[in-house]
Amino acid sequence: MSDALIVLAPDKTIARVNTAASYLLEYKESELVGQPMDNVLLNEEGMENGTLDLMLAQSFKSINSVERTYRTKLWKKIPMLFSASVMRGINGEIEGVVCVARDITELKKAEEKLKQSAQETREMYDELRTFTYIASHDLRTPLVNIKGFTKELLCGIGEIREVFAKNLENV
Repeated sequence: MSDALIVLAPDKTIARVNTAASYLLEYKESELVGQPMDNVLLNEEGMENGTLDLMLAQSFKSINSVERTYRTKLWKKIPMLFSASVMRGINGEIEGVVCVARDITELKKAEEKLKQSAQETREMYDELRTFTYIASHDLRTPLVNIKGFTKELLCGIGEIREVFAKNLENV
């Protein structure tokens, strides 16, 4: 399994982890077992604090695919897609919580690049709009002049035509 799997006891201490979780968090399994989940799963601003508490208090049965952050042994933050589900015994008593998380670091990097590209595209679009406006404005004056000169030219041709017509009659 490539996802990090952490099994919690009812007191929110880590009971078991898989190899992927140990590797991701940079701990040996023995260093994680018995530690509070709060050492690994960060409570973040804007996130519903105490979700695991609510699950253990039987308010929630599971949470699915929420963005959370894990903290490694060296305090490095890793964005995760986090899911958890309560484990119940035969009599319905809570035995713990199974937490599964997928590292979404690369997804977050791609998302940031996409945002940056969208911003660059907006800026290029704005520059193109400005250029188009300036170009159309700058071309408007010569076109008005050409139109005026064309009218003058047509008037002149009309006058010349009359002169030629009179002179050709006399010849």
